[in-house]
This record gives sequence, C-alpha cells and structure tokens, in this order.
Amino acid sequence: MEDDFIAAILDAPDDATPRLVYADWLEDRGDPRAEFLRIEAEFLAIPPDDERASALRARLRELHRTLDPEWIALLKRVPLDPLDELRSLLPPPKRPFANTGNWDEVEKELGLVLPADYKAYIMAYGGGGFGCIDIPSPFGIRRDVRRWWESWAAIYRDISQYVEVPYPVFPEPGGLLCFGTLGDVDNLNWLTVGDPDRWPFVYYDREEGFFEIKGLSAVEFMLEAATQRSPLLTRLGSVSAFDPPLEFRADMVEPRVIRFITHREIDLNSLTECLARHWPANLVQIRPRETGPVVLVEPLAGQISFCTDTGDERILASIGYDAAYSTGVEQVVTDLLNAGFEEI
Repeated sequence: MEDDFIAAILDAPDDATPRLVYADWLEDRGDPRAEFLRIEAEFLAIPPDDERASALRARLRELHRTLDPEWIALLKRVPLDPLDELRSLLPPPKRPFANTGNWDEVEKELGLVLPADYKAYIMAYGGGGFGCIDIPSPFGIRRDVRRWWESWAAIYRDISQYVEVPYPVFPEPGGLLCFGTLGDVDNLNWLTVGDPDRWPFVYYDREEGFFEIKGLSAVEFMLEAATQRSPLLTRLGSVSAFDPPLEFRADMVEPRVIRFITHREIDLNSLTECLARHWPANLVQIRPRETGPVVLVEPLAGQISFCTDTGDERILASIGYDAAYSTGVEQVVTDLLNAGFEEI
C-alpha cells in the first residue's frame, strides 16, 4: 500500500495532492513522516519572503535528523542542507583563505562551542565574502582569538550610550557574538543561548536597530541573502546588494592594490579582453557592470577593476591581488600605462 503512495508521488513530483493523501495515511497510523510532508507542502505553497519560511525550514531540518534518510532523499523537495545549496549557487574559492585549523583550540580559547554549520562553512569557503557580506575566518586572525572576538563585540558597549542594546554582550553569558558584517556597518550575530546549533540569529542594522530571528542559522541567512529571498534584507532595502552575478571573494594572505587614473577616452571592452589574454581562458572571467568592467583573475587571487562612474571624464582602474600570487601583475601595469593610465 505504501509503495503505491510513493509511486504516485514520483509519477507527479510537482503535484501536492498525492503527498497530502500519503500524509493523511501516515497520520492515521501515528507516523511522524506525515508532519514532514505537510510542512514541506506548506513551505512550497508560501511566497519566498513569507515570515514563516525560516521557521518551517528549521522544523524540516529537525525532522530530517530523526526520520529515515533514504525516505527523505527519495521524497524531499525542499533542500535541507543550506551549505550544499549555497555551494551549488556560489562555488567556494579555489584558494580558500585560512579554511583549516584546530576548532577545539579556537573553542577552548573562546570558551564556547560554535555552531556546526558555521564551522563547515569556514572549512568550505575560508575567510571572505560575497555581495556586501564579509565573514572572517578565526584561523586567519594573527592575534589572540578571544581578544579578537571580544574587541568585535565591544562595539555594542560603545554604542550603548546612544542606542538601547537589549542583550548582554560577549563575553557575558548568553551574550551577543558577532561573526560577520554586512556593508561594513551592520553586524551579523549569534545570541549565545542554549544549543549552539540553535542559537538565535541577531542582525544589527545601524539605522533600524536589532532584529532577532529564531530558527535561522548563519548559513541559512547567507543563503537567503545570496538568493535574494531574505524577508529581513528585503524589508531593510538591502537585497539589491546581492544582484547576480555573485562571486565569492576570498580574503588574501598579503593583499595589494595598485590604482590608476586617466582622462583619455578608452575602449574598455577591448582593453579588458586584451588583459584577460595574459592567462588561460578557464582562469579568467570578464564581468560587465554599469560602473565599469571587472576582470576576475584566478592566478592573482584577485581582480582588475575599472570605474567610469566618477562624475567627470576620468576613468579609474585598480589591480587587487594577493602578493603571494602576483604572476602577471607587472604585465598588466605595463598594459595600463601603455593604454594611457597613470599610476596614483
């Protein structure tokens, strides 16, 4: 009998009716899989920015931990691992920065066990960011890790004389702990209460204050941002910062920037194509943008950027690269100088 229900679902995977009929049958038998099917159907029926989405996805994940994994794999329609979905949407860098280290030592120094999905994210991506999100890696910190986290959290003590901070702050028990920034001014935090894998997510917006979202993990927030499905960022008007195409920007071991300027009229499309030919085609990507083209160069662990949005007839250019991977920089400098740019 059960095989018939499953066969009907697989024959019409996008039809909710066979799933709900199966859920009724399971519920009559006290089978917890009924709840999974019903919540999944509810999740798929609501708009992506519905405020219920995060809580429903969190409950699906809870059920996923207790139900038959083969049954889940066969019938699920909602991606349950946010990191897997993020990786498919936003590939990790080929050269992650500081993505490996001893988590036991970090957690011992910090005095806290960190969420598993955050640790998995750092191991996949290392330090860096995308859009206007930046998530540093604790393995890339060249000083006391606890002091680093304490100094980051101290921002809330600094602003408490101007705005209300409705939470204790790390290292106080259950305090706010920052793990990333959005646009250099807004902070991404955990409220370190209870099970680390269930720490509430707290967003601090410099203009609008604090937003606490239970059932939303750090990686789930990043996934919502990358897919522009975040109800919070939509409300705050920040979702456009994640307009595609998105690329992950890995932090650098030794970051370097060389800047240029010109007042000449230059065909930037031809110039970027010329510059890109210095490396194999599979290691370079040209991204046209309204403000000027960008050449992403894997061998430099960086990019060559142009900006025409200067308010006058100037064109700005920059080469951002990691000094540990500088092959080809001298040739790019020569090409820009020959094209009429001056180094500044």
